[in-house]
Amino acid sequence: RDTAQKGLDFIIKAQTPKGGWNYRADPQGQNDISVSAWQVQALYAGREAWLEVPPEVFAKALAYYREATQAEGYVLYRLENKNDTQDRENKKLNNCAVALMIRQLLGDDPRVSPDLRKLIQVVADAPPPSKLHWGKDWTPGQADRGDGQRSFFRPYVHYFSAYGMFFAGGKGWRTWNDEAKKALA
Repeated sequence: RDTAQKGLDFIIKAQTPKGGWNYRADPQGQNDISVSAWQVQALYAGREAWLEVPPEVFAKALAYYREATQAEGYVLYRLENKNDTQDRENKKLNNCAVALMIRQLLGDDPRVSPDLRKLIQVVADAPPPSKLHWGKDWTPGQADRGDGQRSFFRPYVHYFSAYGMFFAGGKGWRTWNDEAKKALA
């Protein structure tokens, strides 16, 4: 328990004033949407194990994710990149899936949050790609069978999408989950 608490204390000390985290554990550094998600999950797990995590750490993280979530249906990878349209487009689904899961984990409710409902729509509109023949009769060194879309199968996105859509529930979850099952079958 002591070692786990020390790990959580390190994460807490590395939180930036804006509420996120970064790769360098620099409290004065930029906020990174992805690194922050993993820190929130570690802190949440620690709290569930009855370790000490001050509530204000979660409140700051939620404020950070809310600020990063844009009404137009995208989430900033870094708050400092507000004007970087390429960053916005390159990471749109990734960031939306991350924010969808983490904001709900931190207590946001899509029933009362229009921007969370927008994230649900973005994620629901991009289920995991799949084709019935993917993986059938595959052998190493096999020539391309015209299934280059397989490269768009992204476990990182699917992890956060699955949790985010599950937490949101309803028809969106059922539809997304049915598509995910096909992709993983």
